[in-house]
Amino acid sequence: MGTRGPDNSRTASPRRNDRVGWQRTPPLSEGHLTDNFRGMEASPPPAKGRARRVVKNLRQGMALAWAASPQSLVRYSLLGVLSSAMPPIAVYLGAVLVNRISEARVHTVRFTDLLPIVIGLWIAGGVQRAGGA
Repeated sequence: MGTRGPDNSRTASPRRNDRVGWQRTPPLSEGHLTDNFRGMEASPPPAKGRARRVVKNLRQGMALAWAASPQSLVRYSLLGVLSSAMPPIAVYLGAVLVNRISEARVHTVRFTDLLPIVIGLWIAGGVQRAGGA
């Protein structure tokens, strides 16, 4: 997008680096790089080392949480498992409900046939909301 010059003709927009001086950075010469950063982009750390670090950190974190309050650790772990189980259950119940409704084209489906599924969806939603609160 251009700007208007003094004679009302269109001129090209200045480049972003020309407008703000602090955004311009001089190119780095080879002497600016320290030995610590040379070859840093060459290869990622090995997966085995990363996995060991993750397991070690998880073990230390669980030990710290257990030392702080074993009862709270168990309580929140169970709430997390219960809360994470609700979305797949809701998806399954929603699929069953859709299938039952689509069966209405073939034969009669009464409300009492759909009520347990609707109640299950309601409970799953309620448990998920209560666990997230």
